[in-house]
Amino acid sequence: MITYIIESGVCMSISLICYVIFFNNDKYLYFNRGYLLFTLILSLSLPFIDIETEYSYFDSSHFNIVADNEVVAETAEVTTKKSNEESTAITPFYQFYTIVLMAYFIGVLLMFFRYFKNLIDLSKLIAASERVDRGSHKLILTKKLIGPFSFMSFIFVNKNQFENDEINETIWTHELVHARQYHTIDILFVELLLVVFYFNPLVWVYRLFLKSNHEYIADEKVIKKHSDLEKYANYLIQFAHSKNTMLFECSFNYSSIKNRLMMLSKSKNSKLLFANKVALASLLVLATAAMLAFKNIEKPQMNENGNDQFTVVIDFGHGGKDPGTLSDDNSVTETEIINSIGSIIKEIQTQSNFVYTRGNEFVSLKDRTDLANSVNADLLVSLHVGSQVGSKSNGVEIFYSESNFASEQSKTIAQQFAEKLKFRRGSRSNSVKTANFMVLKESKCPSVLLSLGFLSNQKDLDYLKSYENQKNLAKQIVDILEQVKG
Repeated sequence: MITYIIESGVCMSISLICYVIFFNNDKYLYFNRGYLLFTLILSLSLPFIDIETEYSYFDSSHFNIVADNEVVAETAEVTTKKSNEESTAITPFYQFYTIVLMAYFIGVLLMFFRYFKNLIDLSKLIAASERVDRGSHKLILTKKLIGPFSFMSFIFVNKNQFENDEINETIWTHELVHARQYHTIDILFVELLLVVFYFNPLVWVYRLFLKSNHEYIADEKVIKKHSDLEKYANYLIQFAHSKNTMLFECSFNYSSIKNRLMMLSKSKNSKLLFANKVALASLLVLATAAMLAFKNIEKPQMNENGNDQFTVVIDFGHGGKDPGTLSDDNSVTETEIINSIGSIIKEIQTQSNFVYTRGNEFVSLKDRTDLANSVNADLLVSLHVGSQVGSKSNGVEIFYSESNFASEQSKTIAQQFAEKLKFRRGSRSNSVKTANFMVLKESKCPSVLLSLGFLSNQKDLDYLKSYENQKNLAKQIVDILEQVKG
């Protein structure tokens, strides 16, 4: 979420700076409207765009295996046994995070209420007022003392002012421009964004500029049709005191009168100068977007036989700041066991092309599956160690996903591992299970996850801590992979 806020904020900031410098005081008003809407949408969608130049290895959360054959998805919190010191350090953070999250959702609810209350208020005002149908638009004659304003194809005016012919033709022209150019849709769109992004001051700035732009467009149309700038300026000042409280209106008296009069008195810059401004602003905005969208991604590690046809992506679970599960005696973590087995696998000579998802760093689930898909892997094998609180579970479990692109092949490979992989004597028989772990279901190749024993079981723990046993497991895994290749 923080990354999203920063990336979208940077793009919005650059876009608004360009708008203020190049376009805000320029009379290419239709371009300005399009620029504001485009850059707002671009900024909010940009964090979802990843253009990879190499392979990416950065992360979020992972998964773990917990009590009595229950599988917890990767997006859930990892259930591990941590020391008292770790628990004490983490608790305040999650308390703060929960408070911030609750405050945010309260704000969303309030903004949601604000949004729909104003729609309801407009509906009530229409229902309580006299309506005059004029084809492309409808007049709403209200008894409330309000200044003229429009919403969609409705134009609201005070009934007494209308009947006494106090509303000049220039005002009708102004409001008709709002109605015919669908300015309300822009406002509805931005106000809806504010329900979610109410905390972002830059979205409020976009709202301000869009509303001002609508008024400039309507003013320009009025002067083109009626030509009397001085008379129109007097009407602007006359209605300046009118205070409308509706959220979505396009109002005759909206925005600074001084700014509007200044804009009316300006003339357009030359097309060549404007084109240069557009080119420079486009370069700055698109360059910013590109820098945020392109990711600096490391290349995957490969063994010496990196050009062989059969490619196996070997995923070492967890890593970096994510230690995985912790043994009951706090002597070893899942990551330490997997890193040790993984380093042995890397030293074994094989004719297959092994690609590793990580070294010692923290790697996201998405990056792991993206790697497997980008190298067109023939197989993905993810290595883990399990833990079950208050359980006597032990031995090896092999998982595959029925949602995988090649679920039947995955199941067959999982069964081969179950049949051929030898763990410690006395452990339970290897079992094959299904689970929708992201690394399994999102990989576009057969995929299996090996849970090599349980750190919560003392006998498994003793077995896994032995370097000779780690070496034996690593050799078996490589041998089975060679057999899978056929």
